[in-house]
Formats: sequence, structure tokens, C-alpha cells
Amino acid sequence: VSDDLHSLYGMLHGGGPATIVDSACGIAVGTMLEPGDMCVTVDLRVNYIASLKRGTLVADGHVVHMGKKTGVAQAEVRDQDGNLIAVGMSTHLVCGPEDVRMTDETRTTD
Repeated sequence: VSDDLHSLYGMLHGGGPATIVDSACGIAVGTMLEPGDMCVTVDLRVNYIASLKRGTLVADGHVVHMGKKTGVAQAEVRDQDGNLIAVGMSTHLVCGPEDVRMTDETRTTD
């Protein structure tokens, strides 16, 4: 956590922990996928527990439910001292590469 991640009020902006929750949950669901499948977030909820100005954040994510087409996961975000900063839950859609619109930097638009 550094100054460039601070909100207008001088503390960590909520987007930081939200990104970490999303990543930890997505990785957890990703460990349950079949080869060639991928997952995309379709819902994300984050509860902020404590503020932080400096430090390192660590997340632990685990799968709550894994179905054929969706996975649900939870994550906790803690600082380097183990203090709880945020908790979150997300739902991920399981799909193949053909189901996801990928960005092609060489593609032009009309």
C-alpha cells in the first residue's frame, strides 16, 4: 500500500482490497476448473473492516461452491500483522475461451 493507492482521505482506496478479493476468489475457483476452461467474475461483494495507510496486503481465498457453470468463493484480506482489512465473496461463470470476448489490440473499430 503506497500513496498512489490512497483515496482523497489519505488511506487505502477500496478498489485495492476489492481487486485483491476478486483475484483471490478467481484463483481459488480456477484451481477447480477442467483443463481449457476459464472463469470470469459476474458478481463481487466486499465488506471493508479496517483502514490502512501503509503496509502489505495478503489474501486467502477458498471455494464455497463449485457447480458446472458457476463457482462461488470467499476471501479475507489481511495486513502484514494479520489484521483483517476486508472480506469478500464472488460468483464466477465457468466458460471456455470461445465464450469470452478477448481484447485484440490489433483489431480496428469502425
